[in-house]
Amino acid sequence: MTNKFPYESLASVGPEENSADQIKLDVTNQGVFIYQTAYRSQLLCQLFEICSKNTKKFRSLGVFKSSRIDKNRVHVDGFLEATPYGIVEYDKGNRILQEYYYCNIAKIGTDPSQHAIFFEYSARIKVFTLPKLEQIYINIKTQSQAIGICNIQYIPNNTLQEILDIRANFYKSTGSSVAYFDVHKLTRRSSRPVHRQLHIS
Repeated sequence: MTNKFPYESLASVGPEENSADQIKLDVTNQGVFIYQTAYRSQLLCQLFEICSKNTKKFRSLGVFKSSRIDKNRVHVDGFLEATPYGIVEYDKGNRILQEYYYCNIAKIGTDPSQHAIFFEYSARIKVFTLPKLEQIYINIKTQSQAIGICNIQYIPNNTLQEILDIRANFYKSTGSSVAYFDVHKLTRRSSRPVHRQLHIS
């Protein structure tokens, strides 16, 4: 080990300007350190998560009332938070349901007429509506840029209805099953295991 930096000693952390694969650490009383990695966004995402959960550094930019639209088009009320490492979804009791890391968000879009935001996360489309759409979208862009993601691909010219239809068709296009199994899905969204069928196509 050549250097050790306590999280509280980090004055600032972020991507090095004019570089696609470098990060810069400004450490109190020690100076500035530059590191190169092919996994810059993943590293910063994880570092910001640890710091924001265990120190008073790198706080979120606000929590907003929201409603998630599930696959059955049922609205589930809760909250969204744009944290330094990702979008965090809470239920109405402020219990964390899901954490969507910026480094795993492939595409994002909005429908201002319906106050809707949607994004593709790990090959799945998530859809939310919320009154303060513009503010959370700005916060997401600001926070994702802080971990070196300058441009999450924007989904243009799509309405909420079109996105819901695209998602519904996506779940129908898995092909014929060659085998299926009865399983129980463990999820934060339910206090008990949820029965599901796992199909192999």
